[in-house]
Formats: sequence, structure tokens, C-alpha cells
Amino acid sequence: MNDSRLDDKALVGLIQNADTQAFHAFYDRYVNLIYSIAYGILESRALAEDITQEVFLRVWRKIERYDPTRASLSTWLGVITRNLSIDLARKQSRASQKMSWADVLDGHNSEQTTPEELTELNLTRNRVREALSMLPEEQREALAMAYFREMSHSEIAAESGEPLGTIKTRVRLGMQKLRGLLIDEK
Repeated sequence: MNDSRLDDKALVGLIQNADTQAFHAFYDRYVNLIYSIAYGILESRALAEDITQEVFLRVWRKIERYDPTRASLSTWLGVITRNLSIDLARKQSRASQKMSWADVLDGHNSEQTTPEELTELNLTRNRVREALSMLPEEQREALAMAYFREMSHSEIAAESGEPLGTIKTRVRLGMQKLRGLLIDEK
């Protein structure tokens, strides 16, 4: 069988029946498109290759999700590639911007020039550091991800493997405890 003459609909049908020859033809037909989209977003050969591999793996596992009445095959692949690439780019960006509580609490603000302002800043940092130390580790980590890495509750849940409700509770309880601890100390 010469798979290069098959149209996309026929290829999809064969792939749904686990035809590896059809999948190879499908790969040859779309690898450049997928890689190009991923590389255009990520600007990294290695990451674009990873995304390309992930897209083809998803297609092999979930080809039944493709609905030809909603989009052409190339459009569907483009959307998958774009979404995975953007998700990875965001994750890479957050990882490079990751801050810890120590970074925030020990940072020096060059605009605080007077000894009085520096003393007040150090006292505030000490109060916050002490209050944070009283929080359970899970709440500290959830707060750090939410506020310093600017992650949504859903993103925190996905990265930590915890249920969304658990993450929401940890952030809310952590903020309530911090507020209570810091207000009580004034």
C-alpha cells in the first residue's frame, strides 16, 4: 500500500485501527508543520523536538478525538502544537522566574536609603519571616507558587498533583493565618 497517496481522512481511519505504516506516512506528512509551529513559539530546537514528539504521541493515543467536521487535520494538529508549546513556554518562564521566600525576605531595595527606612524594612521582613515559619510547609509552598510564580490555582494543582480544592484551601488558609499572625503582632 502506498500511504503517500491516501488523503487525510483515509490516513486517520487507518491510524484509528493502529496501522503503523499509515502512522509513518502521517508523520512524514506533518512533522515539518508541527516542528515549525513549535520552534516558532519556543525558539529552541530541543524543545520543539520534544513538542513534536509529544504531539505525535497524543495523536497516536487519542486520534479518536479528531473531528473532521470541526477542523482540517492540519488545523487540529496546529492547535495541539500551539497549545502544548505555549504551555511549555509558560512553564519555562515561570521556572526561570522562580523566587523563594528567602529571595523576597532578604532582598535589598536600593530605594530605601535612610537608616530609619532600612530598619523598618528589616523589622517587617523579620515579622513576615517569623509568620511564614509558623505556616505548614504545604501552605507556604502553595502561597509561593501563587504569588511569586504567578500560577493559577489550577496550574498549582497540575504541577503539584494535588486536587484543585486542596490547593484553593491551602492558599486561603495560608493567607488567613498570615493575616492573623501579622495583625496580632502590630
